[in-house]
Amino acid sequence: MWMVGAPALSAGLMVGLQAQSSADPTQKQVTLEREATDLVGRIEKVAYEVQFHVNRLDSLARSVSASSLSHYEHLDSIRDLINGRLRNTLGRLEERTRNCRAGSKRVSPG
Repeated sequence: MWMVGAPALSAGLMVGLQAQSSADPTQKQVTLEREATDLVGRIEKVAYEVQFHVNRLDSLARSVSASSLSHYEHLDSIRDLINGRLRNTLGRLEERTRNCRAGSKRVSPG
């Protein structure tokens, strides 16, 4: 589930950024696109880490000998990944996208 969403987000974001940039992109636009690509990569990394913990929780749920502490540790890890790294990265990505849009609106055609 996570693996499908992150590449789709990446592709959609890049199409949006490229459509908003002028035919001759400025250095700032190129920098913003690179930063956005880096941020999408970070989102994908968090998604893979969350998926790891989800898989571990799934296998622990089937185990009779798994401790409650193991469940809590994986749930805490998932919470920290989403509330910490993912939230921060998505916020920065949104800010970069807004900056790119604002920059492309300032460029007058012709």
